[in-house]
Amino acid sequence: MTLGKFVRHFLPVLKDMPAQYIYEPWTAPLAVQRRAKCILGKDYPLPIVDHAEASKRCRDVMGTAYAANRLAANAVQLEIAQLLLPLLHQGGLYQPPLDEWVVTELSRRWRRSRGIGPQIGREGQVPLERGKEAKES
Repeated sequence: MTLGKFVRHFLPVLKDMPAQYIYEPWTAPLAVQRRAKCILGKDYPLPIVDHAEASKRCRDVMGTAYAANRLAANAVQLEIAQLLLPLLHQGGLYQPPLDEWVVTELSRRWRRSRGIGPQIGREGQVPLERGKEAKES
């Protein structure tokens, strides 16, 4: 099977392009383009984007988005801790490790106060008070 057979079939303008340039004809030197009778910008369009530049920009934007997500998650944890610690230190209630129910309930209340995410707890139950759960409403 010839390298680039599909491309040569559906893009006849590239039929004489050497195999090493068939998938990226814009990398071919002008002399090669002339021999192949396929001049970029005349017989075949120039690239729309610079792939190296677009990839770098995408990585930069994704890195910024991931960093913002990490900061938001840390901000949520910090705010929950700021709400939680005073409650736990009253009367010496703090005993590590934190009870899973306390953390889950405070996270749920914090999210509900900001209209974020589902309004129900784990397994479709809405915790009312420690050790008691109400049916799904």
